[in-house]
Amino acid sequence: CDNQLVHQLPVDKELDLYTATVVASYVNPNSGATMVSSQGSSNSIGVGQPYSLPMTIEPTPAQAQLCRIIDANEDDVAWFYDPEEEAFHIEYNDFDYNDDWLILPPFRIDDADKRYTFSFKNSLGDFDYPEEYLEVYLGTSPEAEAMTTEIIPVFSPEAMIPAFSTTETLFTVPEPGVYYIGIHMISEPEQLAV
Repeated sequence: CDNQLVHQLPVDKELDLYTATVVASYVNPNSGATMVSSQGSSNSIGVGQPYSLPMTIEPTPAQAQLCRIIDANEDDVAWFYDPEEEAFHIEYNDFDYNDDWLILPPFRIDDADKRYTFSFKNSLGDFDYPEEYLEVYLGTSPEAEAMTTEIIPVFSPEAMIPAFSTTETLFTVPEPGVYYIGIHMISEPEQLAV
């Protein structure tokens, strides 16, 4: 038996997260009894057009799934999302510098003559570990190699525990198009977290 369901997702709308939920049922032809499976869900996928400006990433759990995490030095230390705090975190590496990217969802810029603002909240994980470093880049695809325009140079977040400090910058783009912002963690070994 070939059972399938095709559902067209709205590719012309703004980027959103979709999950399919399925419940299978079967009617026994001999007894007429109906059997129903437990509910199953697919992986979530992001479909749609890049965000228009202004945009805000809180991040909610759905927005977090639209972000891309890259463990560039493959040390198994990478950004992760904490749904209770609705925040991304990254912890330390015992032996090597961090080289980890958090790539935000794509957004469209239609006017290259304007200046745009980017801001994000951040904090050290502990006052006793100040050698944590971040930098922020702009790129045209969600890859570490595509993050080619520095918009916030290397800085060490303030220890604002349990609150956050806001880091903000103005940036321009060379031409209209789709862009991504990447937050790059480059802390020294044996620190704690951001």
